Amino acid sequence: MYFQDRGIILTRKDFKEKDLLISVYTEKYGKITLQSRGAKRVTSKLSGHLEPGSLSTLNWVSGKNIPQLTGAQLEDFFQVAKQDYQKSFFILKILNLVDQVTRDGLAEQKIFILLFKTLKALEEENDLDLIFIVFGFKLLGLLGLNPSAQFLATEKGSIDFIIKKTLFEIQTHPEILKNKKKFLKILNNEFQQIF
Repeated sequence: MYFQDRGIILTRKDFKEKDLLISVYTEKYGKITLQSRGAKRVTSKLSGHLEPGSLSTLNWVSGKNIPQLTGAQLEDFFQVAKQDYQKSFFILKILNLVDQVTRDGLAEQKIFILLFKTLKALEEENDLDLIFIVFGFKLLGLLGLNPSAQFLATEKGSIDFIIKKTLFEIQTHPEILKNKKKFLKILNNEFQQIF
């Protein structure tokens, strides 16, 4: 069977002598792992379309064990964000996080949209702590975890606000801005419990 979808490249790992294993979060199919034959060769035309943090349109076929990538077309490299060292490190952090907390074949379009919007926000915004707070709590909510359930009413209200509102609305919320360190600590504890 043939498939095509837009996807954000999460990770790429060496596989066999000349191949790569690509972990990608797609819009329709969720997270999938694809084998890209010959992608490690210098002459490979696909390699530049498979950089972590890139948005590409991918074509693949189901294989015996691992689906085989047959084509890729780069749509967005998020170059503005990747030119900044701190933002590049942050991008790798959120890509690895999505890769670790999601399973292959479990489709959730809202996770794709969250990841895409976060990468877009990084091109304009510089408050990485706030972006991580927004991304992390929204991701936990989309995974079906209720990160606010165990907290007091004030923290619960703020966490629910983060999950439901846009980054712009959250940037104007004085309670969240004042307590960013506390929310980062809560978020890091939540992710440590998952792993």
